[in-house]
Amino acid sequence: MSPRIRLHVAMTLLVLGALATHLAAPARAAAIDVYLTVAPPREKPVEVEPPARPGYLWEADRWQEQNGRYRFIPGHWIR
Repeated sequence: MSPRIRLHVAMTLLVLGALATHLAAPARAAAIDVYLTVAPPREKPVEVEPPARPGYLWEADRWQEQNGRYRFIPGHWIR
């Protein structure tokens, strides 16, 4: 085989290998992250904390975010 044909075969194999590698690579998905910051609603009227109970702690009322919306959680006793 002449050097010119060897070069042509080598270049063809190189191009085909590069093309196969490119086609075998997984497609990259475009990702976009969007963050919206929304403050919770205004405070509800202040709740008077009930007297202490033995073995319990009072957890004050608060706003809790669920599924993009705020839900009011009233104060309650926890163990």
